[in-house]
Amino acid sequence: MGGMRTAVIVGAGVVGVTTAEALVERGFQVTVVEAMPRAAEGASMANAAQLCAPFALALGSPGFLNALPRNLLDLSSGVSLSLATAVANVPWSVRFLFECRSARAKANSEALLALAYQSAAALDQLLERHPLEFDRRTSGKLWLAPNVEAFRQAGAELELRHSAGFEVEALSRNECLSVEPRLTDAGYPFAGGIFAPASAVGDCRAFTIGLAERLEKAGVAFRFGTRVDQIEVSDARAVGVRVGEDLVAADIVVLANGLDAPRLAPRFRGRQPIAPLRGYSATLPLGSGAPTVSLTDPKRAVALCRLGNRMRITGSGEFAGPGRPSRQKIKRILDVARRWFPDAADFDATDQQEWCGVRPTTPNSLPMIGPAGPEGLYINAGHGTFGWTLAAGSAERLASML
Repeated sequence: MGGMRTAVIVGAGVVGVTTAEALVERGFQVTVVEAMPRAAEGASMANAAQLCAPFALALGSPGFLNALPRNLLDLSSGVSLSLATAVANVPWSVRFLFECRSARAKANSEALLALAYQSAAALDQLLERHPLEFDRRTSGKLWLAPNVEAFRQAGAELELRHSAGFEVEALSRNECLSVEPRLTDAGYPFAGGIFAPASAVGDCRAFTIGLAERLEKAGVAFRFGTRVDQIEVSDARAVGVRVGEDLVAADIVVLANGLDAPRLAPRFRGRQPIAPLRGYSATLPLGSGAPTVSLTDPKRAVALCRLGNRMRITGSGEFAGPGRPSRQKIKRILDVARRWFPDAADFDATDQQEWCGVRPTTPNSLPMIGPAGPEGLYINAGHGTFGWTLAAGSAERLASML
């Protein structure tokens, strides 16, 4: 076939826009179709902002499964389950239980860490091509163990991370205080922590919008407020997407629209390979006592990070579909953060930004990257809580298959 190859990407979140960039680099003429009115309006909008490659571990594990009943009963844990979502995702749940076995959890985490390592390098290379301002900062990330047993279990995972090439260390409580002195007066006890000094933070939404603007100037066509109705197939090959009566023709189609991707992919339709994992965030003006290091409290499922002149507080793991933010759940993560660091943010600010987003999660925590049915149809979706961390590497992998 002569001329420039064409591609349609469905979805303009961080995964879709980085995929567009990767295809442009390989000589494709790209069109991005997005149902929302602008880029990064879904799971990319106000996520945890943490580029935490060494912490990309599979959700399903024996430890997670053993703790699940207790966490569901403990309202302070931040873990909850919508009955309607559970019923709608029975096939997903059965597969998830299978992936919680020790051998599967280890294999899934190894695969995630390998992709995360690739993604960290891919993001650096992308930023050399596209210098962007998005409050990126190498903050280091400290995962705080609530007790000695949790510290021991976390320490046992260090070899996985070291084997993947990451610099990560187990720190005693006193060593944690040296890394983040603000912990001296913290409101919760902790026994130690896992520290990754090279981990960074950055505003995923600002990055995605900035990259989309640069790509548009370079010739990428963005069609916002446009819902794809179906994949157009001719002679067993995807030839574009159908938008109402219009056909957006292309040589290849990439589904990067997260939770909605299986609707358009015949191979996955009806099998529920992606379930919704809802998360919450609040973004507040920075306070005088804000920690410098990015912090995670796994017991209460809350993370804090300094993002420019703001404090981003995120948390909860709720298996539920899209919906309005729960004020009760927002209040919970704010109360936890306030107890940890009373002066980390202006907790009484009237201009705080509250958000609820749904992370598309697969049973094995691994994103689906590759062919998705008819020839010419591909998928890059299902990144769970690591979409920001894995986006650049996932785009690179997908592009290498074309």
